[in-house]
Order: sequence, then C-alpha cells, then structure tokens
Amino acid sequence: MIRDRVQLVPVLLLTAVWTAMWGAVTPLVVVGGVVVSVLVLLVFPLPALTLGLRPRPWAVLVLAGAFVRDLLVGSAQVAWLAVRPGPPPGGSEVEVELHCDHDLLRTVTSQLTTLVPGTVVVDLAGRRMRLHAIAVHTDDERLEVAQRVLHTERRVMHAFGLQAPDASTPVTAKEVR
Repeated sequence: MIRDRVQLVPVLLLTAVWTAMWGAVTPLVVVGGVVVSVLVLLVFPLPALTLGLRPRPWAVLVLAGAFVRDLLVGSAQVAWLAVRPGPPPGGSEVEVELHCDHDLLRTVTSQLTTLVPGTVVVDLAGRRMRLHAIAVHTDDERLEVAQRVLHTERRVMHAFGLQAPDASTPVTAKEVR
C-alpha cells in the first residue's frame, strides 16, 4: 500500500522543488526534502500515472532541435517586425484541427507553438486549436501557420511513440473573426 502511494518520480520531483525553494543543495536540505516529499505523498496520495507513451530518444532530440530552430527563426522575424519602418504588422487568428487524441501531446504541441515568438495559442478545445499569429493576413499565410503547427504535432507524436499522420494529410486552416 505504501509502495503504491510513494512513487520514485514524484518523490524526486518534490525533493527538487523543496531544494529549489531553499536555494541550497546541502545534505540536510536534500534529506529534509525527501522526508517532506514522502510525508506529502502519504497524506495526499497521487493516482498512479500511466501515460501509455514511450519516448524515443532520437525523436525527442529532433523535436528539441526543431523547436530551437523555430525559436530562433521566430525571434528574428518578430525582432525585424519590431524595428522595421512602417505600420504595425497586425495579425490573424487561425483555427487548426489537430490529429492527436492524446490530451498530453495536444498540450505539448500547444505549448511548443505558443513558446515560439509570433504565435500565441488562444484556445485548445478537443482537437481544435485556435491561435493568433502576427503578420498573417492571407489564406496562404494562414495555411502556412497551420502546416507549421501540424509539423510540430507530428514531431511530438513521433517523439512519444505514437503513429503520426502522413505529411500528405490535407491541411485546413480558417480565419477566426
């Protein structure tokens, strides 16, 4: 019973939080963190977490590399929009239909999308993601944003061991008013 309530990963995570709150890594702080973590898990048990996902290390590295690339490109684009002469760029809300049924992977996709400068996820309801993209005005530009989101989703699904849809799957994006 205690083994079901006290799991290794939550103890390590709670201990890391405890150590970060103290701001020092000393044997006393770490042991205290472990003791407090075990007590918290005994008093407030967490349900067993089974995700059914198997991370693929190489695909996770590819996902991280693609995210860093998107981060750098998005930062450069937004920086240029900030300093270029002319009127403010404006933007558009785009709605994209995701393919994944896994809540965690949809959330990861939305977080990776919103962390890239120039895009902000406004809503994620079921498989429908609504996001605001800066300097997007035409249908072709909205379609390009949707394709980038779906490429990110495909990489996320592949990184966590799910079968990703083909790149040839039709992409739809519509402007939200």
